[in-house]
Amino acid sequence: MTPSKPRPNWVARQPRAHALALLATVLLALPTAARAQPTYTLFAPTSTPAVPSVTNDFAPVELGVKFQSDIEGDILGIRFYKGTANTGTHVGSLWSAAGARLAFATFTGETASGWQDYYYWPDYWVQDRPGLFTGSGLAMRFADLDGTPLDVYQIATQMTDESGQSYPLHIDTLLDNALGTQGYYGAFNANMHVDSQPSAGSSGSAAIIASAQREGVPVITAKQLLAWLDAREATQVSTVAFTGTVLTFDLASPARNLSLMVPTRTTTGQTLLSVTRAGAPVTTVTRTIKGVDFAFIDGALAGTYTATYN
Repeated sequence: MTPSKPRPNWVARQPRAHALALLATVLLALPTAARAQPTYTLFAPTSTPAVPSVTNDFAPVELGVKFQSDIEGDILGIRFYKGTANTGTHVGSLWSAAGARLAFATFTGETASGWQDYYYWPDYWVQDRPGLFTGSGLAMRFADLDGTPLDVYQIATQMTDESGQSYPLHIDTLLDNALGTQGYYGAFNANMHVDSQPSAGSSGSAAIIASAQREGVPVITAKQLLAWLDAREATQVSTVAFTGTVLTFDLASPARNLSLMVPTRTTTGQTLLSVTRAGAPVTTVTRTIKGVDFAFIDGALAGTYTATYN
């Protein structure tokens, strides 16, 4: 149990000019409940019952434990210890102090023995509201206590098959807001259990992929996102100088297909006339980002750039 809030996923290690991508289903191997408040469990993973199972009683029974919490929180999962003789279907239930059955779930993907877990991320957190889990919309880098960046990233999970989310509502809303005038760009993560929950996971993942294909948005893996992050971190823009009519800067180690964004207008109203690289003209395309016009240099190469204003 824990005192609330949805969880992000972790991505180890260190994104392309247009930061819009979808993570394919079941990509991030280390989901974690990263919250300021701690998470508690009644039994440690190393705890085992004195009698894991019996072999001479074949009648189904319901066993449980009664507990009381000293703090307010949410029940995020239920678990039981399975002995080698505990075959068949297992259903976990949550009961109120008055004996009312609040929730139940069938365990899937069980191992032959040991602790079996069913975790739950309540739909009342989300209330089927698209974009609730957006965070920054991009992978966020961890830092050490002294501020040193670590080679570990964290990304939020915007779409799941366990939080009462409707599809394609959620993916369509995220894509519309990213591709539309609002410019809510991001790498949107989908956590679909196509292995343990084929029906829910497959229907959600199929809707997500179909919407992405319709809009021409790539569906990528976590590994590809890490490669994107590495390329972004390696790109360096330096020696930036502005004289009032001329902007110069150096670009080193540019990511593949990098798009540079140069303002088309200065704060004093001067408009962009031309952009050159090492003295040779470069092609630019004007695009509006959140109400501001920029001259995009698509597929930018390394070198010294000069932007001239009137």
